[in-house]
Amino acid sequence: MIGDLEARLEEVDKERNVEFAEKIKAQGQAQIAERNRDLDRRRIQMLNEQLKSYTDEERSFLDGASYDQQKDLQIVQLKELLDSHQEELGRVQREAADLRQQLQALPCRSPSVTTTAESRNTDKGPALNTSLSEQIDRNEELEMELDELTDAHEMLKMEVDSLQLQVHRLERDLGRGEFNPSTTQVLCPEVPRDSLNSSRREIERLEADVAKQIKARERLCEMYKETTATYKRAIWEILGYSLEAVANGEFRLRSALKDESGATMLFVPGKSDGGHFEYKPNPSNAFHQSPLLVNLFDHWVHRHHSLPCFTAALTLELFNSKSSSSSSSHHS
Repeated sequence: MIGDLEARLEEVDKERNVEFAEKIKAQGQAQIAERNRDLDRRRIQMLNEQLKSYTDEERSFLDGASYDQQKDLQIVQLKELLDSHQEELGRVQREAADLRQQLQALPCRSPSVTTTAESRNTDKGPALNTSLSEQIDRNEELEMELDELTDAHEMLKMEVDSLQLQVHRLERDLGRGEFNPSTTQVLCPEVPRDSLNSSRREIERLEADVAKQIKARERLCEMYKETTATYKRAIWEILGYSLEAVANGEFRLRSALKDESGATMLFVPGKSDGGHFEYKPNPSNAFHQSPLLVNLFDHWVHRHHSLPCFTAALTLELFNSKSSSSSSSHHS
């Protein structure tokens, strides 16, 4: 009885190993078919590009006069044959996928059969399964490496063939004299000596004119600086203010009667048309928030809309304040 059970166990192990090997083999074949399909697709694309370039080149050489239409017909037939081959390949791949699904749907037996006979045969079963599994994995790895090397070899071969065709085409063009350094004469344009001398004199004259213009511009800049300094000095001495230009058309005004660094006023171009300036006070500036400046601004700008009167009144008030301070210091 025990011998029959052991024989049955060996048969079950063999069937399971055979099914497992067929499943692994089917999966490997499906992967190989998928890689071959990708390789065929790349080959087709490369060949189509080469064929298109050769066809365009031949048409340009023959100017459409004696172009062989029969060759185009043969190319179309070959493409149809290739399409049918791809369809057949797709059908085979679908059948392989169906077979793989069927193998996956088979009930997978457990690595150890829960019977008394198998428990007596535990030393022989796992060793056999492990050896067979390792061999199948090793064979699959070798097949994948072989396929990858074969694909790489095919791609390199196609690249070599393409380069050889290009070399052949260049050699053919060279033989027809289309690009032959020994027979092609390179035209070197020559300029007459009189024209060259005339151009040089014209360049010298233009350089002299440019130098004069540069000197004139430098003189104008110096004059502008002197005039600006004169205007600023006149405004300071006559009106009692220094005027400093800031970015975006803004001006900063500082009274000659106020020595503090923060005692300046900023005037910006108004938003309304007419070019009128507006006083822009600083909320954090003590001089801007002083009662003197606030009252003068409210009276002369808000009520009378006159910036000149505002600045003139500020000058008088600062002068009176300074005079009062001086007289009080003298009395003390």
